[in-house]
Amino acid sequence: LCFVGAAFVLMLVYYPTKPKLPPTLSASVGRLDFSAGIKVLLSNVKFWLIFVTFGVSQGVFGCWQGVLDVILKPHNISENEAGWLGFYSLIAGCLASLVFAKFSDVFTRHMRLLLLFLYICSSGCFVWFIFLVEVMLYASIIMGTMFLTSTLPLFFEMACEAAYPVPEGTTNLVMTFGCNVGGVIFLVIQMIPNIGTKWATWCMMGCILSCIPVLAFLKERYNRLEVD
Repeated sequence: LCFVGAAFVLMLVYYPTKPKLPPTLSASVGRLDFSAGIKVLLSNVKFWLIFVTFGVSQGVFGCWQGVLDVILKPHNISENEAGWLGFYSLIAGCLASLVFAKFSDVFTRHMRLLLLFLYICSSGCFVWFIFLVEVMLYASIIMGTMFLTSTLPLFFEMACEAAYPVPEGTTNLVMTFGCNVGGVIFLVIQMIPNIGTKWATWCMMGCILSCIPVLAFLKERYNRLEVD
């Protein structure tokens, strides 16, 4: 808590609002205001394909993780064990995100293929989870979460590329909103009486698989990269 407080004070006292020189050429170009940016996004088909893919898969998956203890109860996994499983999964996802982010920097203009690869790997892991033997439960969930969590920064980056010159803050706000909508729908369905939990993993699995054809045929557009 002290560290967070100190960092907050330093941010207020020291850190400037922006660097003296723009880090890239695209950063020096004027951006649209919020309302104009929203209007541009509404007519950007490629952005909406990314938006729907992200919202459907990541929104449902994020809330699936939140009820992991309920889903794993039939496997005799305690709430404490499910919590640690979620913790290990998120740590693995954070570390893998750094690795795949580096791949994205090295192999520019191939973000879609990297996302497609990660979604296929994640789908394979969750299919493994559905038909698993008990001893493999930890490995399947951790690996599936690792691959899917690694796509988060890539999705935001690809959305910003497709939406440029709309400000990144506006683009990411809309992307996050879509993710939350997907999650809320998943949670509302769980409120249906006597619906059980078996459907939840199949629903999450279906959402991930449905995104693979979209990623396979999505035409990439790197507007910021072209400017730079």
